[in-house]
Amino acid sequence: MELLEEIMKFYTHSTMASTRFGRESQQTAFSRDIKPLTVASRALRYLVLRQFFETVNFISQSDDTSLFYYLTSVTTSLKERNWSGGFVWVKSVLNS
Repeated sequence: MELLEEIMKFYTHSTMASTRFGRESQQTAFSRDIKPLTVASRALRYLVLRQFFETVNFISQSDDTSLFYYLTSVTTSLKERNWSGGFVWVKSVLNS
């Protein structure tokens, strides 16, 4: 599992590189690169989402709202299973 976690960390950090330089929103990167991975399995979903939401980068108000609602739904869903996740994954917030 540790190897898979490192692979997901590399993948999500590579995905997020384009959002750090303002070329695209985090919502776009999520829809294109992350969302397809979340349907593979519960364990992979947890790993990839935890890595992806470590840094939240807001570019526009619509991104803010979409990401906030998604994190809220993830937090609620995981809380029902007695798992931690969602907002607790966020380590830093950037505003481009």
